[in-house]
Amino acid sequence: PGGSDSTHWQDSLMRFRAHSERLRESVAELIKGLANSIIPWQEIRALMANRLIALDKCPGVRPVGIGEALRRILGKVMVMVTRYEVEEVAGVAQLCAGVRSGIEGAIHTMSDLFDDNKMEGW
Repeated sequence: PGGSDSTHWQDSLMRFRAHSERLRESVAELIKGLANSIIPWQEIRALMANRLIALDKCPGVRPVGIGEALRRILGKVMVMVTRYEVEEVAGVAQLCAGVRSGIEGAIHTMSDLFDDNKMEGW
């Protein structure tokens, strides 16, 4: 939506010495604010915007939202920084914490469970 891709952000964050350093500090402050505060919608509305496209699924259509590159970068950095703490706190209570592609296994397990119990009204 904003027109910046990950290559643009990589250049902006790494290539321009003092300006890049100031931008990195600003992005870090944004991440801290998003992680630790309740931000009013009007302040983050543009960051949360998506460009919607329709994928032909033959039959049917699947709507897909493509978000801001900066939002994806912020999320990846937050995961990198907090990963081990989240895994430690969540432990086994969080089904897919620390498991690569763990959600796919959870989806298949639930799908099988529903298939096994469909005659019982699930």
